[in-house]
Amino acid sequence: MPTTDLAFIEYALYKNDDNSFIKHIQADLTANEDGSYSTSLQDGIKPGTYKVCFIAHGIKAAAFDESTGMVTFPNVGDTFWGNDELEVTAEEKDKTVTVALARAIAGIEFKATDAVPSNVYQFTIGSSGLYNTLSILDGTVGNGTIEIPYSYLFKSEDYAEDQRTSHLIYTLAPGNGAASIGNMSIAAKEEGGVIVRQKQINDIPIYRNKITRYSGTLYTPNITDSQFVISIDKSWGGYEEKELDIL
Repeated sequence: MPTTDLAFIEYALYKNDDNSFIKHIQADLTANEDGSYSTSLQDGIKPGTYKVCFIAHGIKAAAFDESTGMVTFPNVGDTFWGNDELEVTAEEKDKTVTVALARAIAGIEFKATDAVPSNVYQFTIGSSGLYNTLSILDGTVGNGTIEIPYSYLFKSEDYAEDQRTSHLIYTLAPGNGAASIGNMSIAAKEEGGVIVRQKQINDIPIYRNKITRYSGTLYTPNITDSQFVISIDKSWGGYEEKELDIL
């Protein structure tokens, strides 16, 4: 399954009894050779019972709102969320807490079954809006959406006859899977922007931690199925009268 790199971890601490906000920290994530991630994130916590909440992602410009606990992303990449209850006692000096994070996004993929024609230069995807807000407290997705245009310029290797390219975009997704994107438009274009092929898809279902894949012709110029109706008028158009010369 395709993924994108993670680079940041959002950490938020809340009181467990009333979910009142205490603090938020954004820290860097470091990718290890074995595929795991590490961070230098540490926090000194007074005795009490808390909720510790995390979002791992790769978008530096993500913004955290202390009043709502929502993280807003200007772009959406691979994103993971998780929380846990933490109890700290006065006797404890050091404590290691393991929190499991689960993917909070869905993928939408357009997979080509045709080769890229030599005149096709670019493939674009537009949408009515992708979900881009996520609660760090409970992992719910906000109602807000944002237009995130996708544009892919074909590389020389994409034009090989046996090559089949695909295009994947991400959106945050509600945990219950009962969500959809209103509409998306896809287009294959020549270098000057002339559209070679285009299509609109409506009501795209999305599911957290799953990819909705559409397979089919993406680049070959649209062909209109034409039917010819032949009408033959068998009646004669009358006579042209001529007199024969008398010899």
